Order: sequence, then C-alpha cells, then structure tokens
Amino acid sequence: AMNPREMAMNEAAQAKAEADAGERKAYREGQVAALKAIGEVHKEGNAIRDRMTKELARATEVAEKKAIWDANEHHRAINISEKKAYRDSFDKVEDKEEWSAANA
Repeated sequence: AMNPREMAMNEAAQAKAEADAGERKAYREGQVAALKAIGEVHKEGNAIRDRMTKELARATEVAEKKAIWDANEHHRAINISEKKAYRDSFDKVEDKEEWSAANA
C-alpha cells in the first residue's frame, strides 16, 4: 500500500496532468475560435470589397452614360443653333434664290 505522502504526490501529479490537458484543450479551442473569427473578418472584407467594386462599376457606367448624353445634348444644341442661324440669315436676304444657290 502507498503511504499518505505518495498518495498525495500521485493525486497532485494527476491533477497537474488534468490541468495541463485542460489548458492544451482550451488553447486549441481558442486557436480554432481565433481562426474562425479571422475567417469571418476575411469573408466580410471580401464582401465589402465586392460590393465596392460593383458600386464603382455602376457609378462609372452612370458617369459614362451621362457624359454621352451630355455630349449628345451639346451636339443637338449646336445643330439647333446652326439651323436657327441658317434660317435667320435666309430670312434677312432679299434674293432667296441666289442665297440658296450660294448656300447649297
């Protein structure tokens, strides 16, 4: 039979082994939780980046369409003022036939 001192030492060693095992388990679980959290952050970051990329593409497309529309409006305005200038000068001339021939 073991003496009380040996029994106490045995119990202490067993308690320490259990504590060490518990600590290792907690450490592993902590690592897993940290990796999961990092994974979530990466996923969130990627989602944000994708959203920003889409929004930028949409904004670019809108800006391009607006630029094209503005250019078309500008051309229309030029055409209208040219036609008006043409009509005004036609209205001012005496000899319409001569003017028409000159401006054909």
